[in-house]
Amino acid sequence: MAKNVVIIEGEVFNEPSLRNTRSGVDVSNFLLQVVEEQNPPFEIHITAFGKVAVECATKFPRGSRVRITGRLGKSQNTKEKEILVNDVVAVA
Repeated sequence: MAKNVVIIEGEVFNEPSLRNTRSGVDVSNFLLQVVEEQNPPFEIHITAFGKVAVECATKFPRGSRVRITGRLGKSQNTKEKEILVNDVVAVA
């Protein structure tokens, strides 16, 4: 069985936000910019939960070079009703 594991390295593109869900779980969101030598830079949406969310929001200022371990996630664009798969859910 295949495992859904992603390791991605880049620079924090915007200040990570920190909020709480209605049930009290910490959630952090930010963009990670990946630069490759021969390709234009692109951004990946990162979402973290719990203690990892707090660490992302407090230790990753904009411009920080970080390595994220997580899994690919799906998000839905409600306007166009299409599934996007450029999200990573951070686990460490």
